[in-house]
Amino acid sequence: MDLRDRLEKIEGLKKKVQQISHSHQERKYQVPKNSRSVPISEILTGNIVNTPHGSCFYTEKKIPLETSFGDYSLLEAEQYFPGRANFNISRFKNKVADIQLNQALFFDTETTGLAGGAGTYIFLLGLGYFTGDSFCVRQYFMSDYHEEEALLWAVNQLFAQDFKLLVSYNGKCYDFPLMQTRFIMARLPLQLTDHHHLDLLFPTRRLWKKRLQDCSLSNIERRILNIKRDEDIPGYLIPHVYFRYLQDKDARPLKPIFEHNLQDIISLVILTTKIGQVLLDPFRAGMGNHGIDFYSIGKIYEGNKDYEYSSRCYEEALNHNLTDEESLEVLRLCSFAYKKQGNWKQAKKAWRDIISLSNEFILYPYEELAKYYEHQLRDYFEAFNVLEEALLCLEQQNIDPENKDKLLRALNYRLERIKRKQAMSKLKK
Repeated sequence: MDLRDRLEKIEGLKKKVQQISHSHQERKYQVPKNSRSVPISEILTGNIVNTPHGSCFYTEKKIPLETSFGDYSLLEAEQYFPGRANFNISRFKNKVADIQLNQALFFDTETTGLAGGAGTYIFLLGLGYFTGDSFCVRQYFMSDYHEEEALLWAVNQLFAQDFKLLVSYNGKCYDFPLMQTRFIMARLPLQLTDHHHLDLLFPTRRLWKKRLQDCSLSNIERRILNIKRDEDIPGYLIPHVYFRYLQDKDARPLKPIFEHNLQDIISLVILTTKIGQVLLDPFRAGMGNHGIDFYSIGKIYEGNKDYEYSSRCYEEALNHNLTDEESLEVLRLCSFAYKKQGNWKQAKKAWRDIISLSNEFILYPYEELAKYYEHQLRDYFEAFNVLEEALLCLEQQNIDPENKDKLLRALNYRLERIKRKQAMSKLKK
Protein backbone atom coordinates (compact mmCIF):
# COMPACT_ATOMS: atom_id res chain seq x y z
CA MET A 1 0.00 0.00 0.00
CA ASP A 2 1.56 3.28 -1.12
CA LEU A 3 1.34 6.60 0.72
CA ARG A 4 -1.63 7.86 -1.33
CA ASP A 5 -3.67 4.73 -0.52
CA ARG A 6 -2.82 5.07 3.17
CA LEU A 7 -3.92 8.71 3.22
CA GLU A 8 -7.18 7.85 1.45
CA LYS A 9 -7.82 5.05 3.93
CA ILE A 10 -7.17 7.40 6.88
CA GLU A 11 -9.50 10.01 5.35
CA GLY A 12 -12.19 7.36 4.89
CA LEU A 13 -11.86 6.27 8.51
CA LYS A 14 -12.13 9.89 9.64
CA LYS A 15 -15.40 10.28 7.72
CA LYS A 16 -16.82 7.10 9.24
CA VAL A 17 -15.92 8.26 12.75
CA GLN A 18 -17.50 11.65 12.00
CA GLN A 19 -20.69 9.99 10.72
CA ILE A 20 -20.94 7.83 13.85
CA SER A 21 -20.40 10.89 16.03
CA HIS A 22 -23.05 12.86 14.13
CA SER A 23 -25.55 9.99 14.43
CA HIS A 24 -24.90 9.80 18.15
CA GLN A 25 -25.44 13.55 18.50
CA GLU A 26 -28.70 13.38 16.51
CA ARG A 27 -30.11 10.68 18.76
CA LYS A 28 -29.51 12.91 21.80
CA TYR A 29 -31.97 15.48 20.45
CA GLN A 30 -34.70 13.09 19.31
CA VAL A 31 -37.94 12.28 21.13
CA PRO A 32 -40.01 9.06 20.84
CA LYS A 33 -41.92 8.96 17.55
CA ASN A 34 -45.35 8.37 19.06
CA SER A 35 -45.11 11.09 21.72
CA ARG A 36 -47.54 13.98 21.69
CA SER A 37 -46.79 17.33 20.06
CA VAL A 38 -45.69 19.94 22.58
CA PRO A 39 -46.01 23.65 21.64
CA ILE A 40 -43.15 26.05 22.25
CA SER A 41 -45.20 27.92 24.90
CA GLU A 42 -45.04 24.81 27.13
CA ILE A 43 -41.29 24.53 26.77
CA LEU A 44 -40.30 28.17 27.30
CA THR A 45 -41.84 31.08 29.15
CA GLY A 46 -42.71 33.68 26.57
CA ASN A 47 -45.26 35.86 24.86
CA ILE A 48 -47.22 35.97 21.65
CA VAL A 49 -46.82 39.25 19.79
CA ASN A 50 -49.63 40.21 17.43
CA THR A 51 -48.62 42.07 14.29
CA PRO A 52 -50.33 43.30 11.09
CA HIS A 53 -48.92 40.11 9.51
CA GLY A 54 -50.09 37.63 12.11
CA SER A 55 -48.47 36.55 15.35
CA CYS A 56 -45.17 35.05 16.49
CA PHE A 57 -43.68 33.78 19.72
CA TYR A 58 -40.85 35.47 21.61
CA THR A 59 -39.16 34.84 24.91
CA GLU A 60 -37.37 37.44 27.02
CA LYS A 61 -34.69 36.90 29.62
CA LYS A 62 -33.24 39.61 31.86
CA ILE A 63 -29.84 38.81 33.31
CA PRO A 64 -28.48 40.83 36.28
CA LEU A 65 -25.30 42.69 35.36
CA GLU A 66 -23.45 41.11 38.28
CA THR A 67 -23.74 37.70 36.61
CA SER A 68 -20.38 36.29 35.55
CA PHE A 69 -19.62 34.19 32.50
CA GLY A 70 -16.10 32.82 32.39
CA ASP A 71 -13.59 35.49 33.41
CA TYR A 72 -15.94 38.50 33.22
CA SER A 73 -19.25 39.77 34.48
CA LEU A 74 -21.71 41.68 32.33
CA LEU A 75 -21.06 44.69 34.55
CA GLU A 76 -17.47 44.92 33.27
CA ALA A 77 -18.64 45.46 29.70
CA GLU A 78 -19.19 49.17 30.29
CA GLN A 79 -15.65 49.58 31.64
CA TYR A 80 -14.09 48.50 28.34
CA PHE A 81 -16.75 49.63 25.83
CA PRO A 82 -16.04 50.58 23.15
CA GLY A 83 -12.39 50.80 24.25
CA ARG A 84 -10.24 50.37 21.19
CA ALA A 85 -12.69 48.09 19.47
CA ASN A 86 -13.17 51.08 17.15
CA PHE A 87 -9.76 50.16 15.69
CA ASN A 88 -11.80 47.71 13.67
CA ILE A 89 -14.28 50.31 12.40
CA SER A 90 -11.75 52.78 11.07
CA ARG A 91 -14.28 54.75 9.01
CA PHE A 92 -16.28 55.53 12.13
CA LYS A 93 -13.56 55.95 14.76
CA ASN A 94 -14.77 59.25 16.19
CA LYS A 95 -18.45 58.39 15.89
CA VAL A 96 -18.15 54.96 17.51
CA ALA A 97 -16.29 56.46 20.45
CA ASP A 98 -19.45 58.43 21.25
CA ILE A 99 -21.75 55.39 21.24
CA GLN A 100 -22.97 54.29 24.65
CA LEU A 101 -23.26 50.68 25.72
CA ASN A 102 -27.07 50.86 25.86
CA GLN A 103 -27.04 51.85 22.17
CA ALA A 104 -25.36 48.57 21.18
CA LEU A 105 -27.50 45.70 19.94
CA PHE A 106 -25.94 42.22 20.10
CA PHE A 107 -27.51 39.78 17.66
CA ASP A 108 -27.30 36.21 16.42
CA THR A 109 -29.49 34.06 14.18
CA GLU A 110 -30.37 30.39 13.86
CA THR A 111 -31.29 29.43 10.33
CA THR A 112 -32.62 26.62 8.17
CA GLY A 113 -29.24 26.23 6.48
CA LEU A 114 -25.62 27.24 6.87
CA ALA A 115 -24.93 28.30 3.28
CA GLY A 116 -27.26 31.31 3.17
CA GLY A 117 -29.08 32.35 0.01
CA ALA A 118 -32.68 33.20 -0.81
CA GLY A 119 -33.93 29.77 0.26
CA THR A 120 -32.51 30.05 3.79
CA TYR A 121 -34.88 31.28 6.50
CA ILE A 122 -34.16 32.75 9.93
CA PHE A 123 -36.32 30.76 12.34
CA LEU A 124 -34.80 32.18 15.56
CA LEU A 125 -33.41 35.67 15.93
CA GLY A 126 -31.81 36.65 19.23
CA LEU A 127 -31.21 40.27 20.23
CA GLY A 128 -29.44 41.43 23.37
CA TYR A 129 -29.16 44.92 24.82
CA PHE A 130 -28.39 46.67 28.09
CA THR A 131 -31.27 48.27 29.94
CA GLY A 132 -31.15 49.61 33.49
CA ASP A 133 -29.48 47.10 35.81
CA SER A 134 -29.79 44.09 33.50
CA PHE A 135 -28.92 42.66 30.13
CA CYS A 136 -32.06 41.76 28.20
CA VAL A 137 -32.14 39.03 25.56
CA ARG A 138 -35.16 38.66 23.30
CA GLN A 139 -35.49 35.63 21.07
CA TYR A 140 -38.08 35.77 18.28
CA PHE A 141 -39.23 32.40 16.95
CA MET A 142 -40.84 31.39 13.65
CA SER A 143 -42.90 28.27 14.33
CA ASP A 144 -43.70 27.87 10.62
CA TYR A 145 -42.90 29.62 7.34
CA HIS A 146 -46.09 31.66 7.31
CA GLU A 147 -44.93 33.46 10.50
CA GLU A 148 -41.83 34.96 8.88
CA GLU A 149 -43.40 38.35 8.14
CA ALA A 150 -44.72 38.57 11.71
CA LEU A 151 -41.26 37.80 13.11
CA LEU A 152 -39.59 40.40 10.89
CA TRP A 153 -42.21 43.02 11.75
CA ALA A 154 -41.78 42.38 15.50
CA VAL A 155 -38.00 42.52 15.25
CA ASN A 156 -38.28 45.78 13.32
CA GLN A 157 -40.00 47.43 16.28
CA LEU A 158 -36.89 46.79 18.34
CA PHE A 159 -34.58 47.88 15.50
CA ALA A 160 -36.44 51.19 15.32
CA GLN A 161 -35.27 52.14 18.82
CA ASP A 162 -32.13 54.20 19.40
CA PHE A 163 -29.52 51.54 18.60
CA LYS A 164 -26.41 52.85 16.87
CA LEU A 165 -24.14 49.80 16.83
CA LEU A 166 -24.76 46.20 15.81
CA VAL A 167 -22.43 43.64 17.37
CA SER A 168 -22.18 40.15 15.88
CA TYR A 169 -19.82 37.27 15.18
CA ASN A 170 -19.43 36.72 11.44
CA GLY A 171 -22.58 38.81 11.08
CA LYS A 172 -21.23 40.99 8.28
CA CYS A 173 -20.71 38.01 6.01
CA TYR A 174 -23.64 35.83 7.05
CA ASP A 175 -26.31 36.93 9.57
CA PHE A 176 -26.85 40.53 8.48
CA PRO A 177 -26.90 39.94 4.68
CA LEU A 178 -29.31 37.05 5.27
CA MET A 179 -31.52 39.26 7.41
CA GLN A 180 -31.52 41.92 4.67
CA THR A 181 -32.49 39.28 2.15
CA ARG A 182 -35.40 38.07 4.29
CA PHE A 183 -36.71 41.64 4.67
CA ILE A 184 -36.47 42.17 0.92
CA MET A 185 -38.26 38.88 0.23
CA ALA A 186 -41.00 39.86 2.67
CA ARG A 187 -41.21 43.36 1.15
CA LEU A 188 -40.68 44.96 4.52
CA PRO A 189 -38.37 47.93 5.18
CA LEU A 190 -35.46 47.25 7.53
CA GLN A 191 -35.55 49.91 10.26
CA LEU A 192 -31.79 49.80 10.89
CA THR A 193 -30.83 52.82 8.83
CA ASP A 194 -28.21 54.80 10.77
CA HIS A 195 -26.05 52.17 12.39
CA HIS A 196 -22.48 50.87 12.50
CA HIS A 197 -21.56 47.20 12.60
CA LEU A 198 -18.85 45.68 14.77
CA ASP A 199 -18.23 42.13 13.62
CA LEU A 200 -16.14 40.57 16.38
CA LEU A 201 -14.81 37.85 14.09
CA PHE A 202 -12.31 40.27 12.55
CA PRO A 203 -10.63 41.64 15.71
CA THR A 204 -10.73 38.11 17.16
CA ARG A 205 -8.79 36.77 14.21
CA ARG A 206 -6.32 39.65 14.37
CA LEU A 207 -5.71 39.00 18.06
CA TRP A 208 -5.68 35.21 18.37
CA LYS A 209 -5.54 33.46 14.99
CA LYS A 210 -1.74 33.22 15.10
CA ARG A 211 -2.02 31.12 18.27
CA LEU A 212 -5.33 29.30 17.91
CA GLN A 213 -5.95 28.87 14.16
CA ASP A 214 -9.55 27.88 14.98
CA CYS A 215 -11.41 31.14 15.67
CA SER A 216 -14.91 29.70 15.89
CA LEU A 217 -16.90 31.31 18.70
CA SER A 218 -17.06 28.01 20.61
CA ASN A 219 -13.27 27.67 20.55
CA ILE A 220 -12.78 31.32 21.56
CA GLU A 221 -15.13 30.72 24.49
CA ARG A 222 -13.05 27.77 25.68
CA ARG A 223 -9.56 29.09 25.04
CA ILE A 224 -9.89 32.85 25.60
CA LEU A 225 -13.03 33.61 27.63
CA ASN A 226 -12.95 30.54 29.89
CA ILE A 227 -16.65 29.88 29.21
CA LYS A 228 -17.73 26.25 29.42
CA ARG A 229 -20.91 25.11 27.68
CA ASP A 230 -22.59 22.00 29.09
CA GLU A 231 -24.35 19.72 26.60
CA ASP A 232 -24.44 22.38 23.88
CA ILE A 233 -26.14 21.39 20.63
CA PRO A 234 -23.70 21.37 17.67
CA GLY A 235 -24.42 24.06 15.10
CA TYR A 236 -24.67 21.63 12.19
CA LEU A 237 -27.60 19.85 13.92
CA ILE A 238 -29.73 22.97 14.43
CA PRO A 239 -31.38 23.05 10.95
CA HIS A 240 -32.06 19.31 11.18
CA VAL A 241 -33.79 19.65 14.56
CA TYR A 242 -35.91 22.55 13.29
CA PHE A 243 -37.00 20.67 10.15
CA ARG A 244 -38.10 17.76 12.32
CA TYR A 245 -40.08 20.20 14.47
CA LEU A 246 -41.87 21.49 11.35
CA GLN A 247 -43.03 17.91 10.71
CA ASP A 248 -44.07 16.76 14.20
CA LYS A 249 -44.60 20.14 15.96
CA ASP A 250 -42.91 18.78 19.08
CA ALA A 251 -40.95 21.74 20.50
CA ARG A 252 -39.07 19.84 23.19
CA PRO A 253 -35.89 19.34 21.11
CA LEU A 254 -35.88 23.09 20.37
CA LYS A 255 -35.01 24.12 23.92
CA PRO A 256 -31.25 23.46 23.48
CA ILE A 257 -31.34 25.68 20.37
CA PHE A 258 -32.76 28.60 22.37
CA GLU A 259 -30.09 27.99 25.05
CA HIS A 260 -27.37 27.85 22.37
CA ASN A 261 -28.57 31.12 20.84
CA LEU A 262 -28.81 32.78 24.26
CA GLN A 263 -25.24 31.80 25.13
CA ASP A 264 -24.00 33.05 21.75
CA ILE A 265 -25.41 36.51 22.49
CA ILE A 266 -24.00 36.58 26.02
CA SER A 267 -20.63 35.50 24.65
CA LEU A 268 -20.69 38.46 22.27
CA VAL A 269 -20.83 40.79 25.27
CA ILE A 270 -18.05 38.95 27.10
CA LEU A 271 -15.89 38.84 23.97
CA THR A 272 -16.43 42.58 23.39
CA THR A 273 -15.26 43.12 26.97
CA LYS A 274 -12.20 40.94 26.50
CA ILE A 275 -11.18 42.60 23.23
CA GLY A 276 -11.69 46.04 24.77
CA GLN A 277 -9.49 45.18 27.74
CA VAL A 278 -6.76 43.56 25.65
CA LEU A 279 -6.52 46.50 23.26
CA LEU A 280 -6.77 49.09 26.02
CA ASP A 281 -4.07 47.62 28.24
CA PRO A 282 -2.63 44.26 27.11
CA PHE A 283 -0.01 44.35 29.87
CA ARG A 284 -2.73 43.99 32.52
CA ALA A 285 -5.15 41.80 30.60
CA GLY A 286 -3.84 38.45 31.79
CA MET A 287 -2.19 37.50 28.51
CA GLY A 288 -0.15 34.75 30.15
CA ASN A 289 2.93 33.38 28.45
CA HIS A 290 1.66 33.89 24.91
CA GLY A 291 4.21 36.06 23.19
CA ILE A 292 2.53 35.60 19.83
CA ASP A 293 -0.55 37.43 21.19
CA PHE A 294 1.57 40.49 21.99
CA TYR A 295 2.90 40.30 18.44
CA SER A 296 -0.69 40.37 17.13
CA ILE A 297 -1.57 43.35 19.35
CA GLY A 298 1.53 45.17 18.19
CA LYS A 299 0.42 44.69 14.57
CA ILE A 300 -2.94 46.32 15.37
CA TYR A 301 -1.29 49.35 16.98
CA GLU A 302 1.19 49.57 14.13
CA GLY A 303 -1.71 49.62 11.68
CA ASN A 304 -3.01 52.64 13.57
CA LYS A 305 0.42 54.31 13.38
CA ASP A 306 1.07 54.09 17.13
CA TYR A 307 4.65 52.93 16.68
CA GLU A 308 5.70 53.59 20.26
CA TYR A 309 3.04 51.29 21.69
CA SER A 310 3.49 48.70 18.96
CA SER A 311 7.21 48.47 19.73
CA ARG A 312 6.37 47.97 23.43
CA CYS A 313 4.14 45.05 22.46
CA TYR A 314 6.83 43.57 20.23
CA GLU A 315 9.38 43.88 23.03
CA GLU A 316 7.01 42.04 25.36
CA ALA A 317 6.45 39.33 22.75
CA LEU A 318 10.20 38.70 22.64
CA ASN A 319 10.19 38.05 26.39
CA HIS A 320 7.95 35.00 25.94
CA ASN A 321 7.86 31.68 24.16
CA LEU A 322 8.42 32.37 20.48
CA THR A 323 9.98 30.13 17.88
CA ASP A 324 13.08 31.40 16.07
CA GLU A 325 10.96 32.13 13.00
CA GLU A 326 8.44 34.10 15.08
CA SER A 327 11.23 35.97 16.86
CA LEU A 328 12.75 37.01 13.54
CA GLU A 329 9.40 38.35 12.34
CA VAL A 330 8.79 40.22 15.61
CA LEU A 331 12.29 41.70 15.52
CA ARG A 332 11.70 42.83 11.92
CA LEU A 333 8.51 44.65 12.80
CA CYS A 334 10.01 46.02 15.98
CA SER A 335 13.06 47.38 14.14
CA PHE A 336 10.88 49.32 11.70
CA ALA A 337 8.69 50.59 14.54
CA TYR A 338 11.87 51.95 16.15
CA LYS A 339 12.89 53.44 12.81
CA LYS A 340 9.51 55.21 12.49
CA GLN A 341 10.12 56.74 15.94
CA GLY A 342 13.67 57.77 15.09
CA ASN A 343 14.96 55.46 17.83
CA TRP A 344 18.07 54.48 15.91
CA LYS A 345 19.90 52.92 18.82
CA GLN A 346 17.20 50.30 19.36
CA ALA A 347 16.67 49.83 15.62
CA LYS A 348 20.38 49.17 15.14
CA LYS A 349 20.34 46.60 17.97
CA ALA A 350 17.28 44.86 16.48
CA TRP A 351 18.93 44.56 13.04
CA ARG A 352 22.05 43.13 14.66
CA ASP A 353 19.92 40.65 16.63
CA ILE A 354 18.23 39.53 13.41
CA ILE A 355 21.62 38.86 11.81
CA SER A 356 22.77 36.89 14.86
CA LEU A 357 19.56 34.85 15.20
CA SER A 358 19.05 33.87 11.58
CA ASN A 359 20.72 30.74 10.23
CA GLU A 360 20.07 31.92 6.69
CA PHE A 361 21.13 35.06 4.88
CA ILE A 362 18.63 37.95 5.20
CA LEU A 363 19.36 41.03 3.15
CA TYR A 364 17.27 43.76 4.77
CA PRO A 365 19.07 44.09 8.17
CA TYR A 366 22.36 44.69 6.37
CA GLU A 367 20.70 47.19 4.03
CA GLU A 368 19.04 49.01 6.91
CA LEU A 369 22.30 49.20 8.88
CA ALA A 370 24.12 50.49 5.80
CA LYS A 371 21.41 53.14 5.22
CA TYR A 372 21.59 54.11 8.89
CA TYR A 373 25.35 54.75 8.72
CA GLU A 374 25.08 56.37 5.29
CA HIS A 375 22.14 58.72 5.83
CA GLN A 376 21.94 59.32 9.57
CA LEU A 377 25.60 59.35 10.63
CA ARG A 378 27.28 60.09 7.26
CA ASP A 379 29.72 57.37 8.30
CA TYR A 380 30.56 55.86 4.93
CA PHE A 381 33.35 53.75 6.38
CA GLU A 382 30.96 51.86 8.66
CA ALA A 383 28.39 51.58 5.88
CA PHE A 384 31.10 50.07 3.68
CA ASN A 385 32.05 47.58 6.42
CA VAL A 386 28.45 46.45 6.87
CA LEU A 387 28.08 45.77 3.15
CA GLU A 388 31.41 43.92 3.03
CA GLU A 389 30.20 41.81 5.96
CA ALA A 390 26.99 41.05 4.07
CA LEU A 391 28.90 40.02 0.94
CA LEU A 392 31.16 37.72 2.94
CA CYS A 393 28.17 36.13 4.65
CA LEU A 394 26.33 35.70 1.37
CA GLU A 395 29.30 34.03 -0.30
CA GLN A 396 29.25 31.37 2.42
CA GLN A 397 25.55 30.57 1.90
CA ASN A 398 24.46 27.57 -0.12
CA ILE A 399 21.40 29.05 -1.82
CA ASP A 400 19.80 29.07 -5.26
CA PRO A 401 22.33 30.59 -7.74
CA GLU A 402 19.73 32.84 -9.38
CA ASN A 403 18.60 34.25 -6.04
CA LYS A 404 22.19 34.57 -4.87
CA ASP A 405 23.12 36.53 -7.99
CA LYS A 406 20.17 38.88 -7.42
CA LEU A 407 21.28 39.52 -3.82
CA LEU A 408 24.87 40.10 -4.91
CA ARG A 409 23.77 42.67 -7.47
CA ALA A 410 21.75 44.56 -4.85
CA LEU A 411 24.67 44.63 -2.40
CA ASN A 412 27.25 45.61 -5.02
CA TYR A 413 25.00 48.40 -6.31
CA ARG A 414 24.81 49.89 -2.80
CA LEU A 415 28.51 49.27 -2.22
CA GLU A 416 29.49 51.16 -5.35
CA ARG A 417 27.36 54.11 -4.26
CA ILE A 418 29.08 54.14 -0.86
CA LYS A 419 32.47 54.08 -2.57
CA ARG A 420 31.52 57.13 -4.66
CA LYS A 421 30.36 58.98 -1.55
CA GLN A 422 33.59 58.06 0.23
CA ALA A 423 35.61 59.48 -2.68
CA MET A 424 33.58 62.67 -2.77
CA SER A 425 33.96 63.06 1.00
CA LYS A 426 37.74 62.81 0.69
CA LEU A 427 37.80 65.39 -2.08
CA LYS A 428 35.87 67.86 0.07
CA LYS A 429 38.46 67.47 2.83
